[in-house]
This record gives sequence, C-alpha cells and structure tokens, in this order.
Amino acid sequence: MASGFSRNEGSASNRKASDAYMTDVGKERIRSRISGTLRPGPPVPGHTIQYAEDQHVWVIDQTLVLCSEPEYHCLRVLFERANHCVPFEHFVIGLQETNLPAPGDQKHVRMRIAHLMSNIRAKLWVFGLEIVSVMNVGYILLAESEKSEAPSQATFSDDCLTRGASLNAKKTDT
Repeated sequence: MASGFSRNEGSASNRKASDAYMTDVGKERIRSRISGTLRPGPPVPGHTIQYAEDQHVWVIDQTLVLCSEPEYHCLRVLFERANHCVPFEHFVIGLQETNLPAPGDQKHVRMRIAHLMSNIRAKLWVFGLEIVSVMNVGYILLAESEKSEAPSQATFSDDCLTRGASLNAKKTDT
C-alpha cells in the first residue's frame, strides 16, 4: 500500500475507537439502570464506594467499575477489610465455594484467585487503590488517605498472623 499503513492497522484503530464509544454508551445505560439501586459501600479511607450487587457493579469515586461475578465478590471482601490482610479462605468463601478444596486442588484455587486479583488490580489502580499479595497468606487492599499521598498503614489480622506463623513453622521443621 502506498500510504504505509495496512488495512488491518486502520481497522484496528477504528475498532478501538468504536469499542471505547460502545463502552461509554454501555456504561451510561448501566448507570441509568442502577442509579436507584446503588447502596453505600464499605468505608474505604479517602474514597466513596457504592455498589449494585445484582449488576456486579461498583461505583468508586463516582466512576462506574464493571466486574464479573467472581471479581465482584473478591472486591467486596477486599473493600470490607481495606488495609487489613484477607486470608485466601475468605476469597474462597466469597466465591460461594462451600468447602475448601482438597490439598491437591489448593494450587488451582490460588491460581484462580491470583488471576482474579490481577484483573481487579487493573481496574483499581486509577483510584489509587492497590492490591498487595501476602505470600502464602492472602491479599491486602491498600487505600490511600485523602490527606496523605502515602498509602494508609496496613494491619495484619489475627487470621493472617496465625496462618503466616504456622506456615513459617512448617518450613523450619522440614
């Protein structure tokens, strides 16, 4: 082609622009549907959180965040315990799995949760919210305070401390 661009490159950029428009239009439609059903969310320092559980939608600082059902449930657990360590077991329960899997399935479940957290991180970073992995224990949602630019002080719950200590004891025994 004389212009130096292939047909695919031009159509790809047109598709991106069209997808962005469709996303904005879709978000406006969802926003109008949920406007009467939004409930106040858990308190997160420096942020205003609302949610519509039936739509799997969060509104963070007046910005609509669409989630899959598993992402919605994981994010709910993180918001409820912002700046505190949340053990893996809480995410499994939140995903409506009644019993923890057998030891052979633990790796698969943790990989699934890690994938969900990766997707959620991509949606939250613009709000100054960060999800940090606590190795072999769980995750922490770090929320920035409005008054300071540094993340709030995170704390470890008894669940996380007990779980971490027992894992470390097992490693030193072997």
